[in-house]
Amino acid sequence: MDVWGRLRAGVDAASASAQSVEADYVYAQHSLSATIAKTYLNVIEAKQQSQISRKNVSILTETMRIAQLKYDNDVSSGLDIALVRRDLAIAHEDLLAIEGSRRDTLRSLEVLLGRYPNAATEIPDVLPQLPPQP
Repeated sequence: MDVWGRLRAGVDAASASAQSVEADYVYAQHSLSATIAKTYLNVIEAKQQSQISRKNVSILTETMRIAQLKYDNDVSSGLDIALVRRDLAIAHEDLLAIEGSRRDTLRSLEVLLGRYPNAATEIPDVLPQLPPQP
């Protein structure tokens, strides 16, 4: 006999505790899924930034070639060469930083997916298409 409702309250508390644990588990699943999706998009963004940076280095290399030709033909000064050389060095440095960031982000994604983090997972270079709106 449960005169003061102590046993019933204990059963209700245990049930509420079980529901709380289940809700925490579902939250953890959703949180992990969201983190994986966000990291996946960050990898694609880093790859696109890397492509832009490589193109920038290529353009500045061509600019350096043109500036050198102009200098060799006495059309421009050594200052032009120095400025383009500086810009090219900065672009190379930016490319290295972006590539490092891309590898780190990819390793983070691999850890979240339960894989060995060696930055070898192939991820496309374009963002996924959004589904049509209902």
